[in-house]
Amino acid sequence: TRCLSDWSSDVCSSDLGIIKGDWLNISQLGLNSKLPVTNAFLVWLIWCFFYGIGEEGGWRGFLLPEITQKYNTRISTLFVAFIWAAWNLPIFLFDKDLGSMSFGGTIGWLIGLIFGSLIFGWLVKQSSWNLWPVILWHRTFNFFTASDRIGYVYPAVMSTLVILISIWIGIIYGRNLSIKHKSVQKTDFDGA
Repeated sequence: TRCLSDWSSDVCSSDLGIIKGDWLNISQLGLNSKLPVTNAFLVWLIWCFFYGIGEEGGWRGFLLPEITQKYNTRISTLFVAFIWAAWNLPIFLFDKDLGSMSFGGTIGWLIGLIFGSLIFGWLVKQSSWNLWPVILWHRTFNFFTASDRIGYVYPAVMSTLVILISIWIGIIYGRNLSIKHKSVQKTDFDGA
């Protein structure tokens, strides 16, 4: 029951924040005390360079193409999502923001990550395995949601939008995502 009360408390305070109009201070978007700079553009570049290229080079540049040789894109993105989630679990031990999430918040994070993986799988496939669209989307999303200077409501709203977009993609492109690929041509970051 504690998990349920934590979750309902989160939802109630989120609703009250939206109603009162204090759920987001736009000037704080992207700023993060974990980074040595406060210029929003530099923060975004850091997110793109260190996390975007590093993570997406592994998840969508290597792992996803390998798995899609055996399974269809939809199933492959789910495999990537669970491996990606396991990879991120240690962050909960040292990141005060993630570590302080309630059980409901953690489940929401996992659900958002799964749906995000579906969007990224679709996006990289639509771009002929070019990683730049995924790098830019992922890091821009993190720029807007991973700030430790904003509340948790805005990231929750953004994650909900990701889930809705993923469902829409599944409805529109679902059949295309069910096709198994015998050979996936991996490309480098410039799309060559």
